[in-house]
Amino acid sequence: MILAVAALTITRGSYALWNATAPIASTTIVSGTLTATIAVGATASPTSTTAEFGPATWAGMLPGETRLADFTVANTGNTPFTLAASLDDATASNGDVRFAAGPAPCPDGGADLETLTETAVRIGPVQTASQALTYCLAVTLLPDVPASSQGSSIAAFTLLLSADQETP
Repeated sequence: MILAVAALTITRGSYALWNATAPIASTTIVSGTLTATIAVGATASPTSTTAEFGPATWAGMLPGETRLADFTVANTGNTPFTLAASLDDATASNGDVRFAAGPAPCPDGGADLETLTETAVRIGPVQTASQALTYCLAVTLLPDVPASSQGSSIAAFTLLLSADQETP
């Protein structure tokens, strides 16, 4: 029993020493749950963390043509976040197609949307708890695509989304 009291005294003493030498600045510490879901279209999904655009969305594009598609991200947690988007490396290195995203409604021709690369960029406002926002994805087949590419297709592309916690 004496040994136990001595051990507690040592632990308590070192805890007090740590508190005395590591002051906490006046900062607000917030905890919560950051959870997001995604769905194609303007209706939020309660559970899905992946969504797939149908192949018909992009089929038969002509040089210079832009196609627009909506997707919805819901904040199903209780922590506000901002959404960022990027492309997988293979898609980002494709020189025949331009990808851009931003808040819906989709602007004419995808103007004023953030161009996407392999580096994530913020594409929307702060999403508060229980809020669902619809975004626009614009895919443009560049006008100078080589004639030899006619009839070919981009097998798949991956749009990567990340939610970054915002402080209230």
